[in-house]
Amino acid sequence: MKKISFYTIRFLKNELYVGIIEGILLFGALTAAIFWLIFNKSELEPYTVILACTGGLIDLIKRLVTIPELPIITFTESISPSSREAAFFKGATLVNLREAIAASRESNKGVFLVIYDNEHPTNSQLNHALGYFTEYELTKRLINEHFVQAIVSSNDPEVQQYISDYHMEKCLLVVMDAKGKILRKEGVYGNPDVGLRKVREDISILNNI
Repeated sequence: MKKISFYTIRFLKNELYVGIIEGILLFGALTAAIFWLIFNKSELEPYTVILACTGGLIDLIKRLVTIPELPIITFTESISPSSREAAFFKGATLVNLREAIAASRESNKGVFLVIYDNEHPTNSQLNHALGYFTEYELTKRLINEHFVQAIVSSNDPEVQQYISDYHMEKCLLVVMDAKGKILRKEGVYGNPDVGLRKVREDISILNNI
């Protein structure tokens, strides 16, 4: 049975073989339909339907079997900053909180800190939550203009004070001003409209300090 399943999947993943079979079925369905119409052979109607449906079913199964596997982005300290920038932010993205705070004071910007657990199977849903939160280009641009961006592992001793009361099932967002005052601390909500709204709210608070 396993051997049959193996060869069936191999067949379905071969575009040429599947294309030939679908072509034969389509030709048979069209031929049956033509004979049915010209010679009024009503008994050919079921064969036309069966052949057409079989071709459609094979195509559907092929599509299900050959669904492409999308790469999963994971983050560790060894991954280059450019990978983070491309995935979630525009511009430089730091991986150390102390450096982020220092850069914040120098530039008089806020700190947009995202903390994730690199031992969690999904990195605290980093791809999903932060990916959707910053999906809009406008959101990325606003964050880059008003904040120092940082994605930091929960292993960093500097971030322990922020995660002591948090479960880390989702990545944690901590927004601070240049003096380290927390403006927002909550799980990252994976929705681009919510992300844009929250970033605008944080910018408004930052500008009024």
